[in-house]
Amino acid sequence: MNFTQKLIGAAFAVLLLGTLNPASAQQMTLDVNGGASQPIGSNYDDWETGYSLGASGFIWVAERFAIGGRFGYSKWTPNESSFSEAVEDLLNIDVSGSTTILEILPSVRIRTAYEDSPLNFFGQAGLGLYMIKTETSIKGELVGVPVETVFDDGDWIGRFGASLGAGISIGSARSFTIDIFPLYNLVNAGSDESAFQYFTANVGLSFHI
Repeated sequence: MNFTQKLIGAAFAVLLLGTLNPASAQQMTLDVNGGASQPIGSNYDDWETGYSLGASGFIWVAERFAIGGRFGYSKWTPNESSFSEAVEDLLNIDVSGSTTILEILPSVRIRTAYEDSPLNFFGQAGLGLYMIKTETSIKGELVGVPVETVFDDGDWIGRFGASLGAGISIGSARSFTIDIFPLYNLVNAGSDESAFQYFTANVGLSFHI
């Protein structure tokens, strides 16, 4: 069983657990968050640590279980020294561009839900669509002549993927909390490439309605 299949299995296991404890009343959680984003893996070490922004909403169909979704945005810039190695003959090298990812992820969340405690824990899993755009170019001089090499042209591509993470909530579960949570993302990069992986470390503000 590969790692993508394990993530899918974990998400459905969380869904099954949540249906075992129905709640008498529903509650909604809305949050906004941001933080650092870092691609990982041997094929993606050419990128600097970037940033992540996100928003999500969940409906608590049971006391400790919610269904909802997450919209996320991550962006990285190229590591100039790594890309420069591909064009060693150029002088006065300038590397520009970025990789941008949009996440549209139906998700589930479980929590401890200790209402009288200022500290709670939660886990989250999502499956959905990742939209990826990469545009990278290198400009330089070769024997005094300006040269530009384009690695990626900036077209959007869609890929299926999954996210998995856990975190802590600080504050009142009846009003608002500060949430701190990392998320691991695994994206299917296509049949001819290895899976695309990245982490986001997020801090957010959640409103419990």
